[in-house]
Amino acid sequence: MRLWNPIININTLSLVLLFFLSTLGFSQSDSSITTLILIRHAEKMEDGSKNPQLSPLGYDRSLRLAELLQNANISSIYSTDFQRTTNTVKPIATVLSLSITTYNSFDAAFISSILSRHRGETVLLCGHSNTTPQLLNLLVKEEKYAPLKEDEYNKIFVVSITNKGEAKVLELSY
Repeated sequence: MRLWNPIININTLSLVLLFFLSTLGFSQSDSSITTLILIRHAEKMEDGSKNPQLSPLGYDRSLRLAELLQNANISSIYSTDFQRTTNTVKPIATVLSLSITTYNSFDAAFISSILSRHRGETVLLCGHSNTTPQLLNLLVKEEKYAPLKEDEYNKIFVVSITNKGEAKVLELSY
């Protein structure tokens, strides 16, 4: 008998996010918390190219992601300029009627511009096994997150940031 289902449903994710945001320990003077949801692209085809499409398993994962995040109050979606990343967030962009903005994961000023442009909002960012942890490390201001394993596609990192730049991270699997 299976007691725990590793797939998080919409209600569970909403409750976890609500609990997380309400128990961060940020002071009441921090009136505007910015939430960044960082993910790695879903499973890709192994076609030998540098810009592969999603595999059937990756496509299914992108649909589950859209189902999980449809009630997360996402206001903007960013993706690197690769088929596997844009196709991972395309279903949620469609559900929310949002466009996907491409970003350069090697632009050091990118995260600062996101934080100032989207203060108090929830933003979804899709990257890669190395760039997602790099962004996390920038946000928490320490080298805490290592690159994801090559077969690790199921992580969601919810980062809540105060106006003072304090960041708290909740790591989920789906």
